[in-house]
Amino acid sequence: MTTIATPWLVIAILLAVYGWQASRRLAVLSLPIAALLAAWAVYAPLGQPRPGPPPKGQYAVLGLDIKEKVFIKVLLKGANGEAILYVLPYSNKKASELQGARDDAQAGGGQPQATFGGDGDMTVGVAGKPEAVKPPEAPAPAPF
Repeated sequence: MTTIATPWLVIAILLAVYGWQASRRLAVLSLPIAALLAAWAVYAPLGQPRPGPPPKGQYAVLGLDIKEKVFIKVLLKGANGEAILYVLPYSNKKASELQGARDDAQAGGGQPQATFGGDGDMTVGVAGKPEAVKPPEAPAPAPF
């Protein structure tokens, strides 16, 4: 968080100095708005995780970081092809489902997938997992 606060503070101070030199009335009116815009401009491109569940849809799970009883960070790639890091609240159920899908994908191939509903519910699975191939049966001998 310090990496975000420091550039924002520098930008806010520079805006304050500029506003004070330009016009005191202008500074009083525009400085709070400019400081908020500067905070957003610094925060947005730094790749900070987005809090809460992603929008409704199906995602490929590219990465996973679980800190027990604190958070679950998930790197998801949606249909638009953009990978976004989300911070989900920790729950044993979500953590075990995501970890199980990742383990299954590593063991048998495929890609872990997560589908999010509109109310934040999540279902997890593995896409592209090769199905077990049934060996061909030997033909029955012909009766004589």
